[in-house]
This record gives sequence, C-alpha cells and structure tokens, in this order.
Amino acid sequence: MMKKKVKVVTDDNGIVMETLRSDSEIMKGVKDFGQNYLIVIKPGKTKGLHYHKRQTEFFTIFSGEVMFYLGKERMRMSGEKPITVRVDPSIGHAIENIGDRDAVLFIYTTLPYNPENPDAYKWSVKKG
Repeated sequence: MMKKKVKVVTDDNGIVMETLRSDSEIMKGVKDFGQNYLIVIKPGKTKGLHYHKRQTEFFTIFSGEVMFYLGKERMRMSGEKPITVRVDPSIGHAIENIGDRDAVLFIYTTLPYNPENPDAYKWSVKKG
C-alpha cells in the first residue's frame, strides 16, 4: 500500500484537490486508465469487502471520516486531511464510515468495470 498527501489549493472561488498525477511516486508503474467514480457511504455502513486480481485502485477521501481496511492493516482517513491510497491487486479492502455524516470518496481504477467479468472477489475483515 502506498499513500500520498493530497494537494489542496483554495481561493475565493472554492477548492481544487489534486488527487493523482502521472508523474507522482504513487503512480509509478501504472500505465492503464480504467475509470473514475465517486462513492458516498452512509454513517455506520461499509462498502467494498472484496479484492481484485487484475486492477489497481486509488482512493481519495473528500469529506467525512472512514476506517480503511487493507489486508491486515487499517487506516483512519478524513476529509479534513485528505490523502490518496493505492491498493494493488490481491489486497482485500473495505471502507467503513465511522463518522456521523456521509463520507465521500473519489476512486480511480486501472480497468473499467465489466459486469460480465467484474474482477471482484469476496473478502472479509475482522473489525475491532
């Protein structure tokens, strides 16, 4: 697992968050683009609970507070201090909203989602 601090630029018009750049260390060795998407996780709920055999994923939290489970590791992520986390193939992962409001995350994958061959395999996490 790799992570990087998210560059946040603010001005009178709003905020820009730079999540990924092709020339950053976290992108080393990544040549493929699959898709981007945004997820919202309700308080107390968990998304994920799977791993991939072929794709790499990058997760950036924008708002809320989550516990990110990566294999045997766990990491608290918050929109107050946004980071991007890289999850390589074969690493089980899940994201639990531990806050009191919706958590919003941006996800980049190296493969597009294919419903006929989703490259998602069930994984369970031991919480606590």
